[in-house]
Amino acid sequence: MAFPYIRAMGTEVDAFLGQLARHLRPQVKKLSVLLLRRVNGELPELWENADIEALTLEETAQHVTALLDLLETRPGASASQAPPAALDLGRGIPVSRLLRAYRLGHLGLLEQMQAEATGLTGDWHLIHLVSMRLVALGIDYVDRSSEEVVAAYQEESDRLLQRRFALTDRASKLIGTTLDIIRTAEELTEVCTEDFADLVTVDLLDSALDETGTGSPEALTQRRVAQRSVLDGCPESPLRVGETHAYPDDSEAVRALATGRSVLKHIAATETPPWLAPSDSHGRVLRDLGLHSVLLVQQPAVETASRHLPAGSGAGVGGDWYDVIPLSGARVALVVGDVVGHGPHAAATMGRLRTAVRAFADIDLMPDELLTHLDDVVIRMQREESPDEGETSSTCLYAVYDPISRRSSLASAGHIPRPS
Repeated sequence: MAFPYIRAMGTEVDAFLGQLARHLRPQVKKLSVLLLRRVNGELPELWENADIEALTLEETAQHVTALLDLLETRPGASASQAPPAALDLGRGIPVSRLLRAYRLGHLGLLEQMQAEATGLTGDWHLIHLVSMRLVALGIDYVDRSSEEVVAAYQEESDRLLQRRFALTDRASKLIGTTLDIIRTAEELTEVCTEDFADLVTVDLLDSALDETGTGSPEALTQRRVAQRSVLDGCPESPLRVGETHAYPDDSEAVRALATGRSVLKHIAATETPPWLAPSDSHGRVLRDLGLHSVLLVQQPAVETASRHLPAGSGAGVGGDWYDVIPLSGARVALVVGDVVGHGPHAAATMGRLRTAVRAFADIDLMPDELLTHLDDVVIRMQREESPDEGETSSTCLYAVYDPISRRSSLASAGHIPRPS
């Protein structure tokens, strides 16, 4: 005799959920803000840009509306598909973090719905059944929509990977066809504006254009050697090819040049950096054209290749090493070293000396000064070791290459000069 009552209660719960959904429809924006507050603790980077924040709020409202549809017309409702905006917002964020934030946000939304339900009825038994149904429907919705989000992100990731491969392949064939530096810069702009950027500019330090290599490396004046836009006349750029300029000392461009590290900067619709738009009129042009991001790139100072041939199996572990160490000002240190002997003792000594070289390189010592300090380390290690371990002896070549002046300074120590 209990079955009709259970069916009646089930019908009453469905009817109440429909009533709750209609009650919450005018509060979609409020519920979206509450959901986002929960997400904000997990993904604060989504709020670093005003445009992204507005886009996130719009997408969140779509999810809230989809969940209300599920409560009101449950048989035909389905999980909300991830729109293209979601793929742009989450680019670069691990999927595991996105899903955790997504689930925690919807948990807060369900809690708010339960709180709203208590204001629509005083029947606590009905509220209990409604709460159980809300949890079940909410978990099912989040699971299904999470699967769609993961599938969409994977599809987008595969698409971007294929696009990257195609761009790399095209660049390898079309850039660097001659030894002329100006032509190489032009080829770079031609390739990158095909399917990568709307505007590409290439600036070189005057010292890099000085064929005698005598240009001052301290001079940060740059010359525009190539630029290309998808728009006729290149309206985004206030400079023309051949003109010189200098970025402010505190700008992202100078920091990228000094550190050799690429920078991707998002530009808000109302905020154009002064170094990018030197005048108000140019700033308005960039905003009207829809500028939203800038990628600053310091070609690597040097490309290295190495080949390390192991000794025969009977020789044991050796103490050879080589290293490439980035330095300030786009310079790079190149190191080759060898600890005399084989076995665990030689390998351990090599590890200590390699660490010491890196530490000395961090304080920007000249090559001869660095090897003097390294010699002190070897002498101290010799004093600390027992006589049974034998004499500690090593050789090292330390070179610093400066791509601005195009000069190298180097010093070596440890080898006895060979007779001529």
